[in-house]
Amino acid sequence: MANEPTGTTTPNGVPQDHAPMLRPDLLWVRRVPPLATLDPSRVSLRARALARLRTANNYWIATTRPDGRPHSAPVWGVWLEDGLWFGTMGQKTRNLAATPYAVVHLDSADDVIMVQGAVELVRDRGLLQRAADAFRAKYVDGETGEPFDVFPVLGEEPALYHVTPEAGWAWLEGAYPSHNTRWTF
Repeated sequence: MANEPTGTTTPNGVPQDHAPMLRPDLLWVRRVPPLATLDPSRVSLRARALARLRTANNYWIATTRPDGRPHSAPVWGVWLEDGLWFGTMGQKTRNLAATPYAVVHLDSADDVIMVQGAVELVRDRGLLQRAADAFRAKYVDGETGEPFDVFPVLGEEPALYHVTPEAGWAWLEGAYPSHNTRWTF
């Protein structure tokens, strides 16, 4: 039968039939400078963190469900001078209606960047247009190459969420004692 396991496993013990199929031509590696090359007297982790927040493709939003349980999910967003702008639906909208506060972090556990702050649902057309322009400049449709227009996605009553950051943290794994910082906005 085609679905029966073959008995072979990957080096970490996952049955070969259940291991993810990876195409080497689709894989990429982010090149991070060796930690030894980062001189703490010359590197501002806060400035570096803010630069990474501006250029990140994905942001993880951690919210609290109405019953107190945590929830975390990735979103697209744009970091402007006043914080993170993002659109969402579903569980995150229910969570933010009950508790309008979030922790935002980027993908890496080796190059950690997190911020936290109050979240507001924004409907002001001028503010939305400023964020929409940033979305168009940052994201493109992978098939057509056209800039991403956030307004059709937002529906008839457009709104975006805005995180006003209150505090931030950044650290580099493996060099935590010398390469970590916390700041307030």
